[in-house]
Amino acid sequence: MEEDLKKWLKNAKKIAVLGIGNVYRKDDGVGSLTIQKLEEYSLPENVKLFNCETVPENFTYAVRSFNPTHIILVDSALLNQKPGTVKLVSPEKIGGITVSTHTLPLTFLVKYFEEFIGAKTVLVAIQPKNVDFGFGLTFEVEKTLKNLVKVLVRIFKNYG
Repeated sequence: MEEDLKKWLKNAKKIAVLGIGNVYRKDDGVGSLTIQKLEEYSLPENVKLFNCETVPENFTYAVRSFNPTHIILVDSALLNQKPGTVKLVSPEKIGGITVSTHTLPLTFLVKYFEEFIGAKTVLVAIQPKNVDFGFGLTFEVEKTLKNLVKVLVRIFKNYG
């Protein structure tokens, strides 16, 4: 995934990362928790983090004001894979997967970003194990979160 994301970010000028998910539903919170972990690092000014939780549509103005060339959405998604599996999902394939517990389909959000901002958008989708009510990630998704944060920090350091 790291190499694919590096290729996708080729020519990126400004990168917005949106973490999406419900931290009260175990693994569904992985997107939001990814942003919380990334906030612990000193990232370049051209990388902006948005912890959208379950309402990514509420962040459209802030993202538009940042005017990114590339937008990365991080969310749990039913990929029919082993828990913790990570996939890059292109905009045209987002509609074919079940994503998180938020109400607005990500396809609408992606369409907005593409039409009004002109930004390239991709989903970093993580297969959850458990999205029941409760706190904390399962072991598999926690391990994925730690690895994903390392990968993203490594990649973002090259865009400063």
